[in-house]
Amino acid sequence: MDASSSAKLPMEGFDYIVVGGGTAGLVIATRLSENIETRVLVLEAGENQLENPIINMPAMWPTILGSEVDWSFLTTPQEHLKGRILRHPQGKALGGSSALNAEIFVAPAKVDIDAWEKLGNPGWNWATLSPYYRKFHTVNLPSGSNCQHLGIDGSDENIKGIEGPIQVSFPIGSEDPLSKAWIETFKGINNAIKVDPFSGEAYGGYSNPSSIDPVTKTRSYAASAYYAPVYTRPNLTVLTGATVNRVLLENKTGKGVVASGVSFLLNGEPQEAKANKEVIIAAGAFQSPKILELSGIGNPKLLKSLDIPVIVDNPNVGENLQDHPIIGVSFEVIDGTPTADSLLRQEPEVSRYVMEQYMKDRTGPLSYGSVTSHSLMPITNTLTSQNSMRELSQLFEDYALEHGTNSAFDFVKSVTLSPKQVSSCILMFAAQINAHDDKGEVGGKNYLQMPGPGDFITLASLLSHPLSRGSVHITSSDVNVPPSIDPKYLSHPLDIEVLSRHLLSIEALATKQPLAQYLKPHGRRNHETARFNNDLDLAKDYARRTAISNNHPSCSCPMLPREKGGVVDERLRVYGTENLRIVDSSIMPLIPLALFTETTSDIWQGSIEQKVQGAWNLHNALARRSEVLDFFLMASSISGSIGVATESNYCATNCFLDAFARYRHSMGLPGTSLGLGMISEVGYLHEHPEIEALLLRKGVHPLNEDELAAQKQLVDFGMDSMLAAEFRGVMFRVFRVDVPFTTLLNRRTSVRSLTELVANRLLKART
Repeated sequence: MDASSSAKLPMEGFDYIVVGGGTAGLVIATRLSENIETRVLVLEAGENQLENPIINMPAMWPTILGSEVDWSFLTTPQEHLKGRILRHPQGKALGGSSALNAEIFVAPAKVDIDAWEKLGNPGWNWATLSPYYRKFHTVNLPSGSNCQHLGIDGSDENIKGIEGPIQVSFPIGSEDPLSKAWIETFKGINNAIKVDPFSGEAYGGYSNPSSIDPVTKTRSYAASAYYAPVYTRPNLTVLTGATVNRVLLENKTGKGVVASGVSFLLNGEPQEAKANKEVIIAAGAFQSPKILELSGIGNPKLLKSLDIPVIVDNPNVGENLQDHPIIGVSFEVIDGTPTADSLLRQEPEVSRYVMEQYMKDRTGPLSYGSVTSHSLMPITNTLTSQNSMRELSQLFEDYALEHGTNSAFDFVKSVTLSPKQVSSCILMFAAQINAHDDKGEVGGKNYLQMPGPGDFITLASLLSHPLSRGSVHITSSDVNVPPSIDPKYLSHPLDIEVLSRHLLSIEALATKQPLAQYLKPHGRRNHETARFNNDLDLAKDYARRTAISNNHPSCSCPMLPREKGGVVDERLRVYGTENLRIVDSSIMPLIPLALFTETTSDIWQGSIEQKVQGAWNLHNALARRSEVLDFFLMASSISGSIGVATESNYCATNCFLDAFARYRHSMGLPGTSLGLGMISEVGYLHEHPEIEALLLRKGVHPLNEDELAAQKQLVDFGMDSMLAAEFRGVMFRVFRVDVPFTTLLNRRTSVRSLTELVANRLLKART
């Protein structure tokens, strides 16, 4: 719903308020509103751009940067990048940055995700989360011949996503000789990828997919894939043109700080909206800490200097900012090699031809996107100096002796020095870049909008595990003033050591066949300083002159123990509050080598869905008996285990009901059962010992080995990984009793009501 049509909407009665209708916010809102009884309000500062052809057309993403759908953030002058100011595009539209990114679809690594758990976040590991990475997207493979051309004929059907809303495809096929040359070049240096890139354990060169719908040849992003199919839901309200300036926080006796709603500007007019259950911030790595600070959560010294009352003292807010710096070298190609330079120069004849081609049958360069050739690279002697690994190992040891270590340092060291772990992503972009002349000025042209004459390809290297840590903070209590963004790129001395060596590997890669046959011998490069001749000092100087952001800001509200720099706990709840959560990339404790379009947003929902999967596993065990049974957790158990609800919140429970009801209905099964889970000292049954005793007497069957194994899996997921510490290790028991299927399907009611219904039937049966 657009803001223009919603000015008179009542701003009360919402269960959840989601701040930010971007990549994470729309996913969360879509999932929460699946329960028709749950009212969800989404507030997005940008507008609905679903009909904007510039956003929908894959290759037009460079023209979006700096436009009205871009927040157009700028960094402070970067000391270690020769004082340069860098641009930071961020989406200001429904769908957030997924509406303006370059549609590159790259999977995270298992070791990166497992590191999150080791930093103090139980349950945040690859085994738990990888099913939800697969869940949000569908990989559409091309024809068999194109699969061979792109080197993706070994795709693993058990790993890639097959049913998710985000459509992922391989838009470039056999018409592109460079993509084939990329694969063959990495095979020639024995660095072609050997396992599916979505396995979490891949390294080497491969063809990456793009978030492009293969049928419509349009961008597939959060607004089109998640919001558009459900926008008519009566319980989902999305306001555009709505800028949140603070969360309304109250100190309630016995409950601590409670988020009761938000204050926001709707087309410039002040408004307030109330939340009955939770406020969920999904404003991104720059604006989520901004909203916390404007609300009185942050460093007291900063807040007091801006006359903002301190509600929660936490100096960690806005710190720990991480991002991937990237550097590239453009190489002139031989005549006839297809590149996108003429499009970036907006040559009239070429622009007209490719537009007609796209509008006619959705083919041609405008249907492609950007990068389709990618590699996940360790330091390798094939492309760098024979001494690179030995030198880096000594540099890490020397730094540790002088400055000490911490968990993050030890992790980055282990990854960087491993011959099978990724310390850089090297990619190929079929056009030139010009970072030297990008002054980082508002309204000025960026490095993609200033191509010179000629045709080029760019080989670029991204530092996947930076040690540099920056910050983002407000400088005013006015919501319209941008925050001060200081990523402190390359401020850690080891970052430049790793990145410069990968830069040298780019120059080496350009000499390898068959890629080298497409480059002009002694051809031009994007700048006279872009020739290194294996000189590490020249590479370092070039990196400082030209490194830019790969636009992956994260980690500014990290999920860590509070005493270790945390802003949210492992249930994504803001420390010091009862019902305020953050669900975007800012909660990552360490930046992974790649950020999925929907990764962090699906993680939060995944903590709910993990319980669904555990319940289904138990269902499958029970269904092998002669009875047809389903399993279900009662509300208080769910509230404790996923941390979503207060005692009166049955949203998650009703989601379970809906999911199981639909499943039973789709299977054509005639009836179902309701299992009541009880946690000792917690929940409705504990309050009614006579019902508990009756259920024990009425137990249909004891659990057999399959059922016990499935129950243990559910308890492991629900208790050890997700429960707060005070609930771990308590008893968990399962009861089963028949309830008509129509009760679950037709009655949208709370579990407490259903529990009472079951109990009444049992009590009547006793008499």
